[in-house]
Amino acid sequence: MTHTITQEMFATARRACARLEPSATQRIIAFTTAQQQPDGGFRARDGTGSDLYYTVFGAAVLEVLGQRHRLKPLRGYVKSVAHGRYLDFVHLVCLARLHARTAPWGFLTRRRILDAIEGYRSADGGYHHARQNAAHGTPYAAFLATLAYTDYGRPVPRREALLESLEASRNPDGAYANEVNASTGHTNATAAAVLVRHSFGLDTDPALADWLMARHDARGGFLANPQAPIPDLLSTATALFALQAMDVSLAAIREVCTEFVELLWQENGGFSGHLVDDTPDCEYTFYALLALGVLR
Repeated sequence: MTHTITQEMFATARRACARLEPSATQRIIAFTTAQQQPDGGFRARDGTGSDLYYTVFGAAVLEVLGQRHRLKPLRGYVKSVAHGRYLDFVHLVCLARLHARTAPWGFLTRRRILDAIEGYRSADGGYHHARQNAAHGTPYAAFLATLAYTDYGRPVPRREALLESLEASRNPDGAYANEVNASTGHTNATAAAVLVRHSFGLDTDPALADWLMARHDARGGFLANPQAPIPDLLSTATALFALQAMDVSLAAIREVCTEFVELLWQENGGFSGHLVDDTPDCEYTFYALLALGVLR
């Protein structure tokens, strides 16, 4: 494929701008810039200072809204944590993605970060998002590792082994889960698997589109799994983005899904994660833009 997953996500999120009035865009920009800390990073959800995970999303929001000039301080923050020591897999991937986008100085820095990510390679050839030396990989980790490598412009190593690990994560219902022997598939894991295959230019089982569409809830959003009590923004955004990658028509759910996302928009300009959550953050704000971009 021509574009990386990150480039496709950013291009999709930018389309959301066409849905927004200028005053609405300014509210989102104001919320997001308020999350940026003096060191250049973005505030964690608990307000305890800069966090690599939320920084990825804060920087993404500002970039897709045409505010890249506000990210100059980010270079210093990334450089201050570029050693990568004491970071878990998820934060290593966040570091790689920020390093690739802000200041890819030093081959050795890139190599060190990727070597640390490889430390989470599982015995079956995939990656695990929480454990080193795991027997089985997870779709979530496969997706994150793919983001890290492709953002650096590098091929994912041992791709065939990764794909075999991915397929071992399929459940009897045909969908994917991050836990071995899970009772059902999960929306986010299934979307991750679809997008990994998409990034490699591979077709995906059309039945997965039906499975994902079945997770759409009458309240407008998508459920995290068939037993989830309420829809949430993360599942909604990832499902929509995966369905877009599979060229599935969303006409039947476009209006109600858009209304669901807009219900999560808080007064301060940020978006929260679900209907009983009133705490917005940079992550959900980016996912709102991604979802609205798909639905445009």
